[in-house]
Amino acid sequence: MVHMMVSYSRQLRQENLQPLFCPPQGQAINIDDLVSIVRAEARRQDARPDALVQDLLLSGFAEEFPCE
Repeated sequence: MVHMMVSYSRQLRQENLQPLFCPPQGQAINIDDLVSIVRAEARRQDARPDALVQDLLLSGFAEEFPCE
């Protein structure tokens, strides 16, 4: 799922479209980082227990790695 999100965002950038988020080049994200991002986003949104992890991850990536 993470690779798909990053690839899609990269593809948008290559097509001169607004990417969903902009992680720094070459930065590795490990499982602890992913869990931390999802948890922080769930708290930020006051997410319900049935919230989809992929939705929290995507909005968390946008929060953590905004495009400037």
